[in-house]
Amino acid sequence: MVSADRPTISIITVSYNQGKFIRQNIESVLQQNYPNVEHVVVDGGSTDETLSILKEYPHLVWVSEPDRGQSHALNKGFGMAKGEYLGWINSDDWLEPNVLADVVGALNESPVVMGMCEKSDREGKCLEVNPNVPRNFYDILKYWVMFSTPDQPGVFFRRSVLEAVRNPDGTFIDEDLDYCMDVELWLRISKKFEFKKRVPKVTSHFRWYEDSKTGGNTAAAYRETSRIFARHVADIGHHDRAISVVVPCREPTPALAHTIESLAQQLFQDFEIVVVDYGASAEKSRVFRKVVTEMGAAYKSICLRYIKTYQPLGEQANYFYAVNAAAQSACAPLLAVLEPGAVVANDFNLLITDVFRSDPYGLALPLRDQEPLRKQMTIEHEGRRFFDISSAFTSPQLPPNFVIRTAVLHELGGIRHWQDPLLAMRELLLRLSHKSWSISIDNILTVDRSKGEQTLDQEAFTILTNYINAQLITDVQSDFVGDPFAETRAKHGVRLRFPEALVQAGARLLSRAPNTWARLNSTESPVMLGQITEQYPHFAPGWYFLSQSLKNAGRQAEADKAYARFLEERKAEMV
Repeated sequence: MVSADRPTISIITVSYNQGKFIRQNIESVLQQNYPNVEHVVVDGGSTDETLSILKEYPHLVWVSEPDRGQSHALNKGFGMAKGEYLGWINSDDWLEPNVLADVVGALNESPVVMGMCEKSDREGKCLEVNPNVPRNFYDILKYWVMFSTPDQPGVFFRRSVLEAVRNPDGTFIDEDLDYCMDVELWLRISKKFEFKKRVPKVTSHFRWYEDSKTGGNTAAAYRETSRIFARHVADIGHHDRAISVVVPCREPTPALAHTIESLAQQLFQDFEIVVVDYGASAEKSRVFRKVVTEMGAAYKSICLRYIKTYQPLGEQANYFYAVNAAAQSACAPLLAVLEPGAVVANDFNLLITDVFRSDPYGLALPLRDQEPLRKQMTIEHEGRRFFDISSAFTSPQLPPNFVIRTAVLHELGGIRHWQDPLLAMRELLLRLSHKSWSISIDNILTVDRSKGEQTLDQEAFTILTNYINAQLITDVQSDFVGDPFAETRAKHGVRLRFPEALVQAGARLLSRAPNTWARLNSTESPVMLGQITEQYPHFAPGWYFLSQSLKNAGRQAEADKAYARFLEERKAEMV
C-alpha cells in the first residue's frame, strides 16, 4: 500500500549487454531504506547474460527488445514508470545504500533534487566527487566549465516536472541525441524549475572508463553538447535575425549616417540595425524617428528600427543605458554595439559569425586596427594572444564598440553601472569573465573610430583609478557571495577571486566617497564640489576636482589649498 506521504519513487535503468554491471545496479536499488521503490529496466535486446540476471529479480518491471538507442529506451522507461518521483541510473551506475529516504524527503519539498555523485573507474574505485551544488540555467548551459552539468545519476525529480517539459513531439528525451540527452533535459527543466535543493551526501555512482559510451567518445559527446548549446542559446529571446547591430544615439547626427551607410554594404544580410534614441527631448525624438524612417526608405535592403528609451527615475539615460534597453528589444542572439560614427568593412557581419562559432566566447572586442590598445589588453601564451583581465583595472581607454551574446546580457541582468561610463565597460568585462564566458580579442574584427563620438575623461580616470578598482573588486565579490556555483568555478580556475584583505581595503576606500563619485569631474561648479568635500572630507578626488574647478574660475589661492588637501588625503588612502 502506497500512502500519500510515502509516494513511489521509480528508478529507470536502460541497458544493452551490460551483464557484468547490471547485478550491482539492481542490488543497489534493493539496498534502500525506503519501502515504495519501483525499478524499471529497459533492455535493448541484450545477447549476453543480462536477461538471465533480470529473470532472477521478480520485483523488476522490465522489457527486453530492440530499440532505437539510449534516448528511445529512456522515453520507454519514463513511460512505463508509475512513480510520482523519478530517478535515472544507467546499467553500469549504482545507488549508494540507504539514500532514497533522504531523496524522497527532499522531493517532498522541491520539484528537483540533487545528490552528490561519485565518478568511478571500471572497478568502482573513486576518481572524484561532483558535489552537484545549486546552479541555474546559465551554469548548465556553459558546458566547458567543469561540473557545469549536474551528474545525471545524482538528479531526481517529480513526474510533474517531466510532464511540464515534454518536447513538442510528446517525448521526454530528444531521440536525436546519442550522448548528452541528459544535458538537454536539464536545460529544459532549468528554464522552469530550480536546481537548488540538495541531499548533502553521495547518493549515486557512475563509471567512467575507455569503452563506456561517453568515456570512449568524448569528442563526439563534446560536439553534441555544442549542438545543445546552440539550440538553447537561440531560445533566449525572440530571434528573427542572426545579428542585431545596436547604435545608441542622443540625436541624429552626420556620424550616425556614416555608420548606417557602412552597415548597408554588408555582405551578410541576416541582420537588423537598432537605432536607440536616449535623448531627453520628446520634440527631438519625433524628428529623430523621422530621420531613421527616411534612412530605412533609402536603404531598402536592410532592416532598420528605431526605439526610444525613457529617462530612468532620477537619472539621465546614456550610451550604456541604451545598450541595456536594446538587449531587451533585439531580435538576434548576437548584439554588435557601435557608437555613432563607427564605420565597418562590408565583411564585418560575416566575421562576427565566425568568431562566435566558438561557444565559450561571450564577447568580442574589434581591435584589429588599434594595435597599441589590443597589445595593452592581451597576454601571450604558447604563441597565442588572450584577453588580459588585469587590463580592466589598468587600461585608461576601453573600446565602446563590442559584440556580445544576448544570453550574456540576460545572465548578467544588463550592465549594472550603466550610469558611470568610467565603470560600465570594465564591469562588463569583469562580470562576464567571472561567469566563465571568454573574451575574443585576437580576432580580425575592425571598426574605424575616426568619426566616432565616445571619448573617455582621461583626467577623471587617472584621479579615480583607485575607486574604480575598488568598485570592480566589490562587485565581483558580491557576485561571488550570491552565486552558489562560483566556488565550483573558482576551484577549477575559471572565475575571478580576490584576497579578502584586498576586498576589505576596497570597501574601506569606497566608504570615503559619495554614491555619485564615478560621475564627478572638474567641470562641476566649485559650490557643488565644495559641498562634497565638506560632507566627504577624506574623499581625495573631491579635493582634486575642486582645485581644478577653482583654478578654472580664476581662484588660484583657494585652488592651491584644495590641491594640497588632495595630496594629503591621497597619501592617507594608500595606507
